Amino acid sequence: MTYKWLDSYKNLKNYLGSNPEIVIETSSIFIPEEKRGQFYQYFDATREAFLRQFFSTELVLAHELKSEFATAEQQTTAAMGIAGEVKMAAHLRWFLNDPVNGLMRLLLNPLFDLLKGKTDEELFEESSIEEVRKAFSKYYRTGYERWAILCLLKWLEPARAVTLPLHDLDLYSSSSEGDSQYERVEVLPDIQPLKELKFDVSVHISFAVPEVIVYSSRLGKYIAIKAGFVEPNWKARFVSEVRKWLDLKPLAQVFTANNPWPNIMLYIDDYIENINLAGDRYRLCQPDLIINTLPENDWFSTPDIPRLQAQAGLI
Repeated sequence: MTYKWLDSYKNLKNYLGSNPEIVIETSSIFIPEEKRGQFYQYFDATREAFLRQFFSTELVLAHELKSEFATAEQQTTAAMGIAGEVKMAAHLRWFLNDPVNGLMRLLLNPLFDLLKGKTDEELFEESSIEEVRKAFSKYYRTGYERWAILCLLKWLEPARAVTLPLHDLDLYSSSSEGDSQYERVEVLPDIQPLKELKFDVSVHISFAVPEVIVYSSRLGKYIAIKAGFVEPNWKARFVSEVRKWLDLKPLAQVFTANNPWPNIMLYIDDYIENINLAGDRYRLCQPDLIINTLPENDWFSTPDIPRLQAQAGLI
């Protein structure tokens, strides 16, 4: 089927022309309740036609990711004994649950701006293509990274799963804690059984800790997994003396929230307390293995876990 967003946009304009009680002006919008359903059918059809016209190939890949991620999520959460969906940033979850819906949201305000006359069709098309392209690249890459982590967790055959209960949303609850000159030194919280798997909790973090630490029945060791890296704000009072620690300052100048490499860091040890901290304000615990997730052809084939295991010195 051939999609032309301008044809759908013409239908939307015709509907507005035949329903003058709907008012869309530069500074205001009024859509009577009885007209909203029909209006948004035309409005959403325009947004969907735009996506399918310019991003048909990307949507095929996105739907493949959706299917594979849903399967991995169900199998892995069951293997870990936790209920519910994996928690992640809302925009990524929308994309993984329904790629068209997730990407359509980016066109909400631009399409209203077009209807208001704040822009024209050419500029709308040009800017929206760029905006969707950037968002798709981010969601596509991050979604694949999350899928790879779920596959890895399932392969590890987790007999136990724990996490550290940090409350980073309360990080700046007082002015002194928000002052960059104030050094807060804290002891890490005790580990707790994992009840839900969370990613993308906050960009303001006290410590960089693994999203999950599992005891692998397959390897007979504890494995800690840290997805991405955001610079922490607090200093840990105690750190493992058997791990190697790297100076964070030069690393933090390159690897930021906008450039969150490494994608996945793995820590492998016989004891949880050696791998419960990935980094604090000054130090990064050197990972045993870094996994870069760069989607390529056949990207949903089973991850080459034995090769990764060999690189980590486990076989």
